[in-house]
Amino acid sequence: MKKATNNLFKKYIIAVYADDKKGLLNQLLMIINRKSYEVCSLNVSRTDMHDVVLIAMEVMLPPADVYFITQKMNNIIEVYKTISHPVEEKQLLRIGQYKIAKDHLSSVAHGLHRYGASITEILDDSFIIQRTGTAYDLNELLNHLDGEHLLSYCSSPLVSGQSLISIDEYFVSA
Repeated sequence: MKKATNNLFKKYIIAVYADDKKGLLNQLLMIINRKSYEVCSLNVSRTDMHDVVLIAMEVMLPPADVYFITQKMNNIIEVYKTISHPVEEKQLLRIGQYKIAKDHLSSVAHGLHRYGASITEILDDSFIIQRTGTAYDLNELLNHLDGEHLLSYCSSPLVSGQSLISIDEYFVSA
């Protein structure tokens, strides 16, 4: 895989509005994988328009290749519109879940409010803490909770607080 640490690479959100058809996701990912670019996160969700899905990908790309990749995606029959944004343009949120050993509840509970986190589930031997925020926010809480009492951690793909494309852009032909 090409090294994303190279300063020639930048993180982009590629949003694809398309018909919900079998094999579409594979076609989109093949365009990215041909160049061995890194997909950081992937989210597929239904929209309020019948049989139209939004596929949002967070991808490390050289800026020079963004136009080429979005145009190749636009050429897929099922795709209505593909747009891209550098990650810095959007305030992208994620959902983090942290599983903590139950016997450490008292030691971590005091910091939850400060980090905007809450306990969402209590299990027999552990409990689940959830927080919504940027990748930086989630890592900040992860660092606070880090230790042998942290049993697991995962974060969701990006969640945008606003639409990635306006309704007017959706109906404008590429």
